[in-house]
Amino acid sequence: MANTLQKIRIAQRKEKEFTERSKQAIEKYKERIDLVNRIILRKSFSWVKFLADLENSLPDSSYIISLAPKLIEDSRMEVRFKVASQNLNMLLELINNLKALEFKGIRVESETKNKKGFLISAISLNYERNI
Repeated sequence: MANTLQKIRIAQRKEKEFTERSKQAIEKYKERIDLVNRIILRKSFSWVKFLADLENSLPDSSYIISLAPKLIEDSRMEVRFKVASQNLNMLLELINNLKALEFKGIRVESETKNKKGFLISAISLNYERNI
């Protein structure tokens, strides 16, 4: 019985030492681990899905003129783009389609008409993927 109790105490001491060393390693390498995890998540960001969702939101007569995505967090991106629409109804259809595809924070920042009569709209929004 005494031998068993001694082995239990030794095992408990070793477990406590291991736990302490683990905590120290976590503190020591946390920044490096976080950096590596962010790189992995950014590399795994599905640009194909994002671009497909954006394309699927466009009415047939509309097209994107410029696109400026900016990765904000590991799974969230802020996007600014300009789109050409034949009229205001097509722009409203685009906005409704974006909402249906769960784009967030959709804002029309400016509108102008080009020489061909298309409505050029600057839009910003947030795109978030599920990880």
